[in-house]
Amino acid sequence: MFITSYSNFNMTTDIRPKQLQMIDDQALGFIANSIGIGLFMLVIAYHYVMADPRYEGS
Repeated sequence: MFITSYSNFNMTTDIRPKQLQMIDDQALGFIANSIGIGLFMLVIAYHYVMADPRYEGS
């Protein structure tokens, strides 16, 4: 009879996701400001491209 040892194999492994932590107000403000700045830059870039006279019809 051949017996092997599985001492490194843990049958009680917890597969549940870890508890999520609530974001604090400083991080939330940073994320909101970053998204706002990015959107503002996209609006400016859109208006810059759309107002380019090379692409306007005659």
